[in-house]
Formats: sequence, structure tokens, C-alpha cells
Amino acid sequence: MQSPIGARASYLAYRAGAELARVVPGSMAEPAARVIGQTMALAMPGRRRQVERNLRRASGGALHGLALRKAVAGTFGSYGRYWLELHGGGILLARPPDESLDDVEPLIEEALALAVERGIAGQDVTPFVLSFLHERSGGATLRANRDLVVANAALAAEAAVS
Repeated sequence: MQSPIGARASYLAYRAGAELARVVPGSMAEPAARVIGQTMALAMPGRRRQVERNLRRASGGALHGLALRKAVAGTFGSYGRYWLELHGGGILLARPPDESLDDVEPLIEEALALAVERGIAGQDVTPFVLSFLHERSGGATLRANRDLVVANAALAAEAAVS
């Protein structure tokens, strides 16, 4: 669980970044996006590892070593560009779940493998995976998602009045 000070620091960093994004000249946007992306990759090691896993999975295991690191950097660069394009007009504000969801990753892998085995594809994958997770976790993933929605709504309300 992130401490209240850590959560506030993250919020203030996003606000400061949004203000800076408003004044970045167009010629500086791409380099600024790369810096934002690199900073995000360093500041969020868990997210970086998740991106690595997703890229390895999506490439069928073909990405590794330098190619994987470049793909991860490209992904975070894309996140940086997206964030910068908001130009302070909006902020993606969310908080991590209170409890670790590391034990869910193997269930997700299992659900995705089963989806492939059963020929489930496209827009049918997400409902299948969510249902699988709900069943296999005894409802814990649904409770965690509901709790996260409530916590994010409270965070949004706090941001709106500050």
C-alpha cells in the first residue's frame, strides 16, 4: 500500500508535470516525451516488469535482451507522448491496489492459455479472463476491483476539490 505521503507526492508530481506540459514548445515535445517515458520506466519498476512480460507474451517469446529493452523503452516513450499530448488538459490519476496482486499473474497466464486452447479471441477474451479470475480466486479479484474503483473515485474527488 502506498503511504499517504507517497500518494500525495505522486499527485503533486503529476500536477507539476501537467503545468510543464502546457508550456513545452512543439519542437521540444518529442524529446520531452522520451524523458517523461524514461522517468516513468525508472519510477515504476513493477509496471516496467509488467510491460516486459506483456511484450514477451505478445511476441511469442521472440523479444529478449536488447530488443526487449528497446521495445520497453518504446512503450514508455509512447506513454510519455500520450501523457504530454494531454497538455495539462487532463490527468490520468489512479492509485495502486491496497494489496499486492502478484499472485494473480499466474492465474492470468493460465486463463490466457485456456482461452487460446478453447479458441476464444478478440473481444471475448476479457470477459473470459475476468470470469476465470473471479472463479479461481474465490471472488477476491472482483472484490479488489470494486475496492479499487471506490478508492480511485475518492482520489478523484480529493483532486477535484484541491
